[in-house]
Amino acid sequence: MENFRRYSDEEAVDRVYLLEEGKVHKETSLSTLIEMRDNGEIDTLQLVDLINESAEYEVDQLLSEQEEVDNEPKGFKAKVKYAFREKMLTFMYSKVAAYLKATFGQDKKAIGGIQNQLSQASAALKSGNTKKAMKLLSGAAFKSALKPIALLFKVLGKIVKGILWIVGKIGSIFKHPIVRIILIGALCVIAFQAITTGAAVAAGVKVINQVTALATGKTAIAHGMKVAGKAGVAAVKGALTKEQQLNESEDIVELASILGDLDFDTLGAAIISAAARLEDAEVYSETDMLSIAYMGPDGEVIESTTAAFRTADAALNAEMSSIGIMKLALSHIQRGGDLEELGGVPAATGEAMQAAVDAARMHCESDPAACAGVDKLSSTIQEIWSGTVDSEHLSRVTQLSDEVVSSVESIATSSTQTAGVSSVTGGAEAAAQIGMGNT
Repeated sequence: MENFRRYSDEEAVDRVYLLEEGKVHKETSLSTLIEMRDNGEIDTLQLVDLINESAEYEVDQLLSEQEEVDNEPKGFKAKVKYAFREKMLTFMYSKVAAYLKATFGQDKKAIGGIQNQLSQASAALKSGNTKKAMKLLSGAAFKSALKPIALLFKVLGKIVKGILWIVGKIGSIFKHPIVRIILIGALCVIAFQAITTGAAVAAGVKVINQVTALATGKTAIAHGMKVAGKAGVAAVKGALTKEQQLNESEDIVELASILGDLDFDTLGAAIISAAARLEDAEVYSETDMLSIAYMGPDGEVIESTTAAFRTADAALNAEMSSIGIMKLALSHIQRGGDLEELGGVPAATGEAMQAAVDAARMHCESDPAACAGVDKLSSTIQEIWSGTVDSEHLSRVTQLSDEVVSSVESIATSSTQTAGVSSVTGGAEAAAQIGMGNT
């Protein structure tokens, strides 16, 4: 029974088992692995793989120990049940915390490539180095900046699978509604990371296409429906010198294709599906909760309260509302819309996170067995979550996009002020697409 007592201390909460051929090769800590990731020794995908492998091993150990608990003499079982419950709850809370901490800041890092590219292009345009700017703003250059985002989306997908695997293995053991809240709360954070990153990609695609349209005369309509006449193309191309123009083979970047290559739609669907599955999972009703009497660490009876159930119910409403808004956001981004047009995504996620923390703290108040895990998860959420950080980072990408387009437009419009693009045959619709129609 010594193993039970070890799990509630800080070292155990942070522990990760490194395996070889299914056996423990070494024990390390999440903090150590994150430091290795930050130093470039492993990447985030490898970090999450290690967390998942450790979780699978720990679940197997928990299930084996559950059998031992069931076979204990009756007089000893009450205290053991508390210890086992504490270990199980601490495992679930701490693993969610580990997933959140593993991806903390990685969305900003992934978006950084696009931000850096736009920043350099903006600086080049302002200094008059149009050739360098156009190279930075080519479709090929943009796609090369997406590699960290592809990695992040793979990481988020593995976390979703990891959560569902844990639920599938031990979800039947603990049907406490607050446990479900914590797992859905993690999905809210993952969805938020996917959405803000996807929105940055959409903003980047938009500016690349606007610049391509200005430099070559190709628009989304010209690309998809071939409606812009050659005269319209020539008029826009005439606005830029040869050095300023992109190669004529440069084409409109299709957002749907980019997001498809990144598995953005697949990740979004997996998150929504997982949240719906957890929402429908069988948990204790309020009547069930009131009939449960847990054993405390000293063998005393711990009675469940109505407050614990109602806090969980309120948190579930907040979380599923957040998931609903983010489902709309996922579709909106796939259609090329701006995240700011929807509004409320950061606020809804913030409310869901606060509700999850409140529910977790209520779990600790109603059952001390949850406290070690609750403390870990609450401190992690407080560390990683700010309702404005990610939205401000995305706003910087949008701001840089506007600066780049404005700079390129100033070059083009200086040469088209007399006749105007929309005055030539076939040019009106193309001009409308790139915001260069006569006023």
